[in-house]
Amino acid sequence: MEMPAFYLALPIMTPDTAPDTSIMAKPDDWKPFENATVLYVSKAWYRRATFGGEYFILDPVETAKYKPNSKLKEGWDVAIVFCGWFGTRLSTRGIALRYQVEGSAILTDTSKRVVTNIATPEPYVRKKMPSNALAHQPAAAVVSNQSS
Repeated sequence: MEMPAFYLALPIMTPDTAPDTSIMAKPDDWKPFENATVLYVSKAWYRRATFGGEYFILDPVETAKYKPNSKLKEGWDVAIVFCGWFGTRLSTRGIALRYQVEGSAILTDTSKRVVTNIATPEPYVRKKMPSNALAHQPAAAVVSNQSS
């Protein structure tokens, strides 16, 4: 499946543009799609963000090829969906969304309002360490053992 135009228009994700994880992130943008293959999730998570009751554009080809890098909990699966993370995207595919199988469903040739981005209400600003952070560390006390 080709990446949808909304997804291709997003900038590529980098450490400067999106956090690695966020427990506060939630779906925050939706678009209507017609004649699409979508995944309805009853419960799902991505990068520690949890949510449910949402539809996502599914990439069935990449989902079939995808092998998770960690073991899934029993009753859970993973799907590749086209959705931004803090207004950014992965360069080669959609995101790997983990979801609870019970209560979830794949719908084909349907028209739904789908999630197109997951983020927090506040924009992401990367926290940077000052370049001289080590210079402000207290110096070790020098102990002298001189006899008079």
